[in-house]
Amino acid sequence: MHYRIEQADERFLQVIYAMVEAYAHQHELDTDMEHPMGYQAGEPLTLEELKAKVARAESQADQGMSYTVSEVRKEASTWLKGSTE
Repeated sequence: MHYRIEQADERFLQVIYAMVEAYAHQHELDTDMEHPMGYQAGEPLTLEELKAKVARAESQADQGMSYTVSEVRKEASTWLKGSTE
């Protein structure tokens, strides 16, 4: 192994560098998938769960399932009612 390293030319070093970069990039992707991408009600969401939620939301939007601003305001006005009672 040491002999090969000592005999390495620029092209060989570029190949090794590309392999190390690809390995590091894949490791970062693997690590990112282990860490939460967000939270819902305090529970962590994985990348796959987040992608599924986005796909569902896009599908609902494509089907016209949405709320108007006034509908959201009306609903929001009820959120804090009763919390001080």
